[in-house]
Amino acid sequence: MWILNSGRKHFLEFLRNTSIQFFLMVLVAISAGKANTLIAKHRYGDAATMWLICLLIFLLLYLAAHANIKNFFIEFRAGATPGLDPYVKSLAGQDLKRKNRLTFAYLLKYGKSAFVEACVLVIGIYFVMIFGFFYSAENAQSFMTKEDGKGAALVKTGRLEEK
Repeated sequence: MWILNSGRKHFLEFLRNTSIQFFLMVLVAISAGKANTLIAKHRYGDAATMWLICLLIFLLLYLAAHANIKNFFIEFRAGATPGLDPYVKSLAGQDLKRKNRLTFAYLLKYGKSAFVEACVLVIGIYFVMIFGFFYSAENAQSFMTKEDGKGAALVKTGRLEEK
C-alpha cells in the first residue's frame, strides 16, 4: 500500500491539515447559529454582518479542504500509479468519456492495488468528513447552548437586563 510506504508522509500531512478544517467547521456552525439568533431578535444589520463572516469562514474552509484533498491525490496518483501519467497523455485526442473509460480499464489491468487503495481512501475520507461535520455541529450547538444557558441564568438572577 502506498500510504504505508512512500506515501506515509503525504497521508500524515493530509490528516494534520484535516484537523484545522474541523475547527473551521465549528466556526461556521457557531457563526451561522449566532446569525440566526440575531435574526430572531430582529437585529438584521448585525445578522447580515454575521452571515458575511460565516460566508468568509466557509469559503476559507472550502479552499482549505479542496487544496488538501487535491494535493493528497496528486501525490497519490504520482506515487501509487507511476505509469498512469504517460498513458493518460497518450490519450490526448480522445473525448472525455472514452478517456475516462480507457483510464479506468488501465487501472484495472495494471494498477489493481492502487485502484482498490484509492477507493478505500475516498470512502474513508468521506466518512471522516461526514463524521467531522456532525461532530463539529454538535460541539458548536453545545457551545451555543452553554452560552445561552449562562445568559438565561444571569437574567433570572437579575444581573443582566435585556435591552
